[in-house]
Amino acid sequence: MVLSSLQPLDYIVVAFLPSISEELIFRGAILPLLGMKWNSIAIAALIFGVLHLGNGRKYSFTI
Repeated sequence: MVLSSLQPLDYIVVAFLPSISEELIFRGAILPLLGMKWNSIAIAALIFGVLHLGNGRKYSFTI
């Protein structure tokens, strides 16, 4: 229902904007703040996973 009134360009925006913004936040901001070390990558991945737990999707996609 929600997507039925969208134009083709809207589908592209809905598909790519969230993923691009997540990459910019996590790889462009959080990782440089924590430092580019293995433990920092694990912390950023944990934050990413926790933020995606409560969005109504399957929990296996969080891992």
